[in-house]
Amino acid sequence: MSQHGPFEIWVELEAITDGTWKEDVEDQFCNAIIKFENGDRIGLNIWSEARFNRRPTELFWFNNKVAHGPDLIVKEFTIDSIKATLRQLITENNWLTGRGFPAKED
Repeated sequence: MSQHGPFEIWVELEAITDGTWKEDVEDQFCNAIIKFENGDRIGLNIWSEARFNRRPTELFWFNNKVAHGPDLIVKEFTIDSIKATLRQLITENNWLTGRGFPAKED
């Protein structure tokens, strides 16, 4: 459990049933949603290390000063590895603390 309470992780790769996703392809990206018991959610964009290394031109540059890239870059791009990494970041490393989540109303 995290400081935000119990949570579930959904990884977009779980929904690809048309056979187009292959675990052995290194140059990948996906989205994940962390759903907390209280209804809070956070969406993340995740890239494989290979995608990040091969595609620096895919970063979105705002005013040619700041790049908007993925939320996470992972070495092992599998559903199990992504979920395990997110669980560890959230539960052991308080990864969401200070990242504006969950949003607090004033």
